[in-house]
Amino acid sequence: SKLSHLHFAASRESSRNLRAIGEQAFRIHHTGNPGLDRFRQVPRWTEKNLGAQLGLQKIIHPLLLVIQHPLSSEYRASYRQMKITLEAIKSMGYQTILVYPNSDAGSLGTIRAIKEYEKLIPHMKVFRNLAREEFVNVMRAADCLVGNSSAGILEAGFFHLPVVNVGNRQKGREHGKNVRFVPHEKDKIIAAVKKACFDKRYLTAV
Repeated sequence: SKLSHLHFAASRESSRNLRAIGEQAFRIHHTGNPGLDRFRQVPRWTEKNLGAQLGLQKIIHPLLLVIQHPLSSEYRASYRQMKITLEAIKSMGYQTILVYPNSDAGSLGTIRAIKEYEKLIPHMKVFRNLAREEFVNVMRAADCLVGNSSAGILEAGFFHLPVVNVGNRQKGREHGKNVRFVPHEKDKIIAAVKKACFDKRYLTAV
């Protein structure tokens, strides 16, 4: 028996997939991601206000937002994987806002690496979480999202925010032109972030 009579697809590919499994065309409506409406409605802050809210003297560009979660199938490597990303962040010297990972298996290793590097990276500010208005305005201000958060797949494109997705989490998911996938390798993370922040030709396609 059918579970749904109408389908509101977030993308054209989702619409095609529904047709491929036999759904009638008139039941499928390509509406986009409804969650983006909530993001659009969040009041826009000035960078001065955002900096004050985050406890920063000012917002300095390029500004990186880092959100890296452990992958449950690779949980034993979470500490090492986070260290690689943080080594890249440390080397670049760009102002960085880092948000703690989720509580999936491996999160303790990820957090252990963050706590170690928090003391070593003066240009990085760490938050256990951000309120919705803070998070949306950080995404608006950021020059690149680094890590493997679903926000990079689902919401970043709405803000024309380039994403460097590190590792296998999110691989295989439908994504926009703003997302680049790199392995857990310091040099490749750095190269992708610099491209995201400074390559004007790439940025016009994001």
